[in-house]
Amino acid sequence: MLASWRKMLDDRQRKAIAFAETYVHEFNHGTVGHNDLVLIARLAELLDIAVGLKETPKQPEPAAIMLTFGKYRDRTLAEVFQIDPGYVDWLAREGRDEAIRTAAHNLLTTPASAPESGSEDVPF
Repeated sequence: MLASWRKMLDDRQRKAIAFAETYVHEFNHGTVGHNDLVLIARLAELLDIAVGLKETPKQPEPAAIMLTFGKYRDRTLAEVFQIDPGYVDWLAREGRDEAIRTAAHNLLTTPASAPESGSEDVPF
């Protein structure tokens, strides 16, 4: 019965879930009702995973996460870190999206992301 949970919805409910999923996938930030749409899409995803329609998604590496908002829209966190590490620090502290905050924090605290001082000048 759970496997067909989407079939139990009426047309209006299916459209609302489809809109929420598209919104989260394409925009994912900053409008009125944002949290409600994220919640609807996440609950639909969890139900799909629970009934075996989808596999649990693998979390991307923090550096590979693509920003979908702001002045660095369509850039990865790694690219932004190279251009403007202060912005990544700001995202880690003030970002609205928990996944972005966590990824930015992880990128900043990973030793590999810290710039190596003077390593280019060492002859050996």
